[in-house]
Amino acid sequence: MKMKKICIENKKAGAWLSGTTVFLIANVVFFGIIFLYVSKFGTGADLLEKTYARQIGLTIDSLRPGTEVNISLDELYGHKNPRFNGEPVIIDTSKNLVTVILDGGSTGHSFYFFTKLNDGSDFIEIKNNILRIRTEA
Repeated sequence: MKMKKICIENKKAGAWLSGTTVFLIANVVFFGIIFLYVSKFGTGADLLEKTYARQIGLTIDSLRPGTEVNISLDELYGHKNPRFNGEPVIIDTSKNLVTVILDGGSTGHSFYFFTKLNDGSDFIEIKNNILRIRTEA
């Protein structure tokens, strides 16, 4: 009889240990996700990507033929991840899409614009942290 009682007590102890282990693992996962979220959005890079993509896209939409616009990208270059070697602003004229990326591991933020830019006659250049867009008349 004593043997059966010991086995039953061990099952209860095992169930308690299992429940505690699951609880601890769930807490570690939860706080890990919270930490990653805060570390990504705490720098403000996500908001900056979204703001600049929208600003550049709306600026392109408001351009009239024969207009030249210069946009300073100093703030973007200041927040850009030093390990990311690419340009923070990518303008795809075939898809009418502006993409801003500050971290090489993310996809960045994109914004569609409606104005059709021509690859040959319109001019888009990033030089000395300044985005220059010129449309031809």
